[in-house]
Amino acid sequence: MGSEHSALPAEEITVHGFTVNYRKDHRRGPTPLLDRGYFLSGLPRLIALCQLLGHKPTIDGYDSKYGKSARWVSCARCGIRPNPQGRLDATQWAIGQRYTGPFLTEVPQPPEKARQLEDAKPVPLPPTEPGPWPTNPTSSIGAQLIIGPSFGGAGIELKVGSPASEQCLAAHVRIHPLGALYVHTENHGQFIQKYLNNSTDWESRVIGLSVDQGTLRWKVWARRDSSSIHDPWWMNGSINIDPRHYLLGPNRGHCTPLTEKTPGTVYLPDGTRHDITLTLERWTHGRTRGRKTTRWMADWTSRAGIPVRFDRSVHGASIEIGEEAAKSGQWAQQACAAIAAQCVQDRVRYGYEASAAA
Repeated sequence: MGSEHSALPAEEITVHGFTVNYRKDHRRGPTPLLDRGYFLSGLPRLIALCQLLGHKPTIDGYDSKYGKSARWVSCARCGIRPNPQGRLDATQWAIGQRYTGPFLTEVPQPPEKARQLEDAKPVPLPPTEPGPWPTNPTSSIGAQLIIGPSFGGAGIELKVGSPASEQCLAAHVRIHPLGALYVHTENHGQFIQKYLNNSTDWESRVIGLSVDQGTLRWKVWARRDSSSIHDPWWMNGSINIDPRHYLLGPNRGHCTPLTEKTPGTVYLPDGTRHDITLTLERWTHGRTRGRKTTRWMADWTSRAGIPVRFDRSVHGASIEIGEEAAKSGQWAQQACAAIAAQCVQDRVRYGYEASAAA
């Protein structure tokens, strides 16, 4: 049977819902017909087994190579923690061990806040023993619906979060250019996460399949944010399914620098000038056999940077120029004008006012 110690007083559950319009955040590229987020908070957790048998108190925590380890108590089935969760001695308790120690019978009240700085007193640390279990635990769910073009390709993915993940479970399906649907939970389904991904590497695991630009990619219980050469091939891989890849060869790009570093100056409408260094490049794209396309790019850098928002400056990028300017020798002037136009566009996007900054 589960634990039988005192629980917190029952609290009234209030569900809140709201939506967020993300369509206004699309600055570049096609704008979808609908891009909105939907959220519900305060939903009661489904923990029928723990309500019937009681919680199963188990040691949770982490070990650090820097010598700082932590231990607390959580339910091995539903993942809920007592309030407070406890501060246990890492040398006395092992992760995964059944907790058999004492529980507090009530939640300790926080110390009264000092009204004046000189009256401030040291704030005591939270108690070491875990407190009562919450009687009406709640959590949140969310979704984002996109109708219209979003990301390229098509795919479906399921994520099981790590013990440290903000989203316990998440999934999405997208079909470009029709739309996409993303859903996630916070603590709902935590018993699934604890049984499937309660590992100590603290990384979420994903299962997914996607097709984009002629490449089929798959993930089978792969780590979401990292990979290793020791991972088996079936865990995280891709294969080209475009017939042109096998008939005409791979699609590649080749860059040829055409000039040495050339000085240039970018003049902005606020009256400022910014010295930059440019290099003319010819980019050739195409397959081994077949027609190829040529683009002319100006790669530029600025040591001082060009401010485009109050907390950020652009220190370099590449910008496309016309073939006529590249061949006539006027490429540097055209590149500086295009860089100035791009910086003005970024300033408008971020609401940067050069006069206020000056």
